[in-house]
Amino acid sequence: MFKFTFIATMILSSSFVFAERPLNEKIENLNKITVSEKEIKEAIESNKFEYIYALHSNISLQNEKINQFKEFINTTDTQKKLNNDEQLIVTHAYDFIKSSTHKVYPPQKNYKPDGIIVLGAKNGLGILESRLDIAYTLSLLDPEIPIIVSGKGRDKTFIEAKYMSDYLIKKGVDPKRIHMENESLDTVGNAIFSQFLISKTPQLKDKKEWLVITNNYHAMRSGYIFKNVFSRDYHVSLYYAPLLPEGEKNENEDSIFKRLVTDEIKSKSTAQFTDLLKIKEYNQKKDKFINAMISNKTCAIFINMLSKHGLYKEEKKYYIDKYPHCIDSK
Repeated sequence: MFKFTFIATMILSSSFVFAERPLNEKIENLNKITVSEKEIKEAIESNKFEYIYALHSNISLQNEKINQFKEFINTTDTQKKLNNDEQLIVTHAYDFIKSSTHKVYPPQKNYKPDGIIVLGAKNGLGILESRLDIAYTLSLLDPEIPIIVSGKGRDKTFIEAKYMSDYLIKKGVDPKRIHMENESLDTVGNAIFSQFLISKTPQLKDKKEWLVITNNYHAMRSGYIFKNVFSRDYHVSLYYAPLLPEGEKNENEDSIFKRLVTDEIKSKSTAQFTDLLKIKEYNQKKDKFINAMISNKTCAIFINMLSKHGLYKEEKKYYIDKYPHCIDSK
């Protein structure tokens, strides 16, 4: 019992107490936690993906910790409750995302964007083609609207932006309307390098209302990233494109969709991006360095990304040379 109580106390209560009480209290407190369906729904609808991720992540973490002691104490009911809470979050996200397909969020009356940003992905699966078909359809409604195709991708033999540009041109979109962003390797890069492209391009820099097109399952995380990367001078909305292009069917589409939604919520990338929004700054009043939030400061996030993000830090010199304005702005 001593060994068990010591481990339980250290891991679950972070206190050095020789007693069984901290573990029992922990379980009692977990049993009292109520996951509010209303709050989950409101967070999803307002695109507060960080709240959904943090809630699911914390419940999952507590579940893992409790599971370590199931041989010593009955954790069945607590773990069942925590599993149900995790599933409740995923179910509400799935239901909302499914019902939001072919819609713009946040909802706005008579919405008319100044420009479109299409996020890249692997081609040939239908996912990227679905995004591009929506962009093409919207481009017909406004023959002047510019389109940014964003993505280099991680396949060195295939540039996503080039494929997207060619795809739209073959459909009849004027090449002069298409702007290629071909530096990004993931969604964070999509947002940062699209913002750079907009601010550096004379035809784009005065356009403030941007519609980001991505697939429905990916829209919540994309919205969270773009709203924190783009400067406050700009406004970003999300179009929830279907998983597959119009007319294409897959008998397993719904199960694939559910898995993708679940993977997005479980993804560690949201926490990693949140870490990019923090930077050490000296606080005179507290006389110490503290984490300061740098949301909407694109250059600061970019510099942080080059130090912390695995996909970009190995090419740090290349990106600094390519975007020296961020270094000069420090």
